[in-house]
Amino acid sequence: VYKINLDMTNDVAERVSALYEDILQRKPDKTGLYYFVSRITKKQIT
Repeated sequence: VYKINLDMTNDVAERVSALYEDILQRKPDKTGLYYFVSRITKKQIT
């Protein structure tokens, strides 16, 4: 069971959103944002 710190999750979501906007020039879709935030918070990717 993973315990996720909500402050960390919000920070990760903001950073992922910023990367989407900088690189892809668009806001992240819900599925893409969830995918990256969950993988990062579960430490499956860095």
